Parts: sequence; structure tokens; C-alpha cells
Amino acid sequence: MHAGKPRKMGDFESGAPGRVTVYSIQGCPHCVQAKATLRSLGVPVFDVDVGIHSELMVKLKELTGRSTVPQIFFNTVHVGGNEDLQKLAPEELQRLVTLVKEEPLSADAPPLPENNPFEVPGGEIDGAAELSLLLREMILKLFSEHLSADGKSVDYKGMSADPAFERYCELAIQLQRVELLSLSREEKLAFFINIYNALVIHGYMRLGAPTNMWQRYKFFNYVSYLIGGEVFTLQDIENGVLRGNRKGIAQLRKPFSKTDPRLQVFSLTIEIQCNTVSYSCS
Repeated sequence: MHAGKPRKMGDFESGAPGRVTVYSIQGCPHCVQAKATLRSLGVPVFDVDVGIHSELMVKLKELTGRSTVPQIFFNTVHVGGNEDLQKLAPEELQRLVTLVKEEPLSADAPPLPENNPFEVPGGEIDGAAELSLLLREMILKLFSEHLSADGKSVDYKGMSADPAFERYCELAIQLQRVELLSLSREEKLAFFINIYNALVIHGYMRLGAPTNMWQRYKFFNYVSYLIGGEVFTLQDIENGVLRGNRKGIAQLRKPFSKTDPRLQVFSLTIEIQCNTVSYSCS
């Protein structure tokens, strides 16, 4: 499985000289809805995951003036996001489809990734940073594939039964052996943000999304991974690691005591908003 390669979607005429390019991220409901619409048009659609190919976000912002996803191009014509696509008049949409089917791409076509930054390997992963990124992308891909076309519901039961989830769990076991003390501050930050995002979705799959404050408290203090020989709950990662060992909501004590071995792992002390996606989706 090649995680970074742009994907062609849908049935289309093989002789079409142009293409639709959609820049998206895994788990974005607006991206899912846009791609469902594009699949029905009978044109070649290339899906570029900017969650993996973050270097393209700079170029994309230069082209569109926007930092949200999805961003959709018919050849070089920028349509905009999902809402813009859905609002297109039928005759304008047909004009764009005809453009892709009849006009070849020009030299200034929207860029595609030049290479594949990583693959899902069959064995051990070298490095905590690579492992955390891979886990995050795998579970976001699962999330995206089991998200309804309208982006309003997720089939968590289907995610749990997906063979790709078994592979995800096999990789997650490798978190037990990572060497956190060898990571730089920046590497620790990236590692724990990736793991937090993955663990939230994993927790939803096992326990369901919390619906009230008490369930939320139990969820964030129970859902955990064994990392480097120590247990880290979502609460530990958010408030203990990423917020510099500060008290969370309804917490009487700091997550880590002075004698807690997890205290030596980090010194980040930053304020973040933890979400399951890193880019704005509209």
C-alpha cells in the first residue's frame, strides 16, 4: 500500500487529456462529499493528500489564496472548496467536465507530489517519528473510508472489521519499544500530537464518542497506549505532555508527580488545540 501516491478515483474515459485535481486530507467530511460528487462525473480525478504532502500547501495557498481543504481544480480552473462545487450551476459543471475531457493540461497545471514520502512496510518501523506519522495517517485513512458521503456519520463497526485496522493494531504495539528520551523537543511534539490524534479515533472505535461531560472525563482518562514502557492516556498526553504538566478540567492534581518517570520524557510547555485533523476543512 502506497500512502503518499495521489489516487485516481472513479470511472472515466481513458482518453481524457485533462484531469480534476482535488487537494484533501483524510477524515475531512467536506473532502469526502466533494470526492463522492467528482466520482460521478466520468473524468480522471487525482486525489492529493496534503496531510502527507504538506509541502504542497504552500503552493496551494499561492494558487488559491486559501488554506482550507478541499481545493478543487478542473485542469487549471480553480473551482474552490466543496461548497463551491455543490453550488455550481449544471451548465457550468458540464462546461468544466467538457474542458477536462477535451483540453490537455497546460504547463501550469496544479502540482502533484513528486514522490512517495513513505510506504506502509511489512515489518518493523525505524524511528518513533515515522511510526507516529504512519499510525496517524493509517487511522485517518480508515476514518475517511468509513465516513458517510455526506460526512455526517462514521461506521465505527465497519472500521473495526476492516483488515487495515488489524495492521494498524500490529503497528501500534511497536509504540511499547520507542525510545522517547532520544527524541528532540520538536520530534517529541510531533510524535505526541500524531499519537493523540490517532488515539482519539481508536478510542471512538472501542468505546464510542462521549456524549456528556462525565463520559468525556472517563474517555480521556481511560483511553491509553503503552508508549516506551509507560502508559499514556489522552489526558496524560494533552495536559501532561503537550501543556507542560498542567491540571486539566476537573483534575485536582497535575498529571505527573515529581517522581513519575514520564516527567523526564518531555519539556514542551505549549498551548495547543488537539483535533483529529491538522488542516481547516470547509
